[in-house]
Amino acid sequence: MARINYPSAIEEQTAFLENIVSKMKMDGDDSPIVEMLVLNKIDLNADVAIGVKALANKCF
Repeated sequence: MARINYPSAIEEQTAFLENIVSKMKMDGDDSPIVEMLVLNKIDLNADVAIGVKALANKCF
């Protein structure tokens, strides 16, 4: 099984990602990042959830 090496700054990166999600929600469908996320099949909410879970479980 592969070992996941979390970056040392995961707390800051998770907070930054949460800020991006908040800003995107405030902008709504007019957010410039929406098109890129759709085209690349990126789910920021899933990424935030993974970060929160990693922080809660001290997986780093």
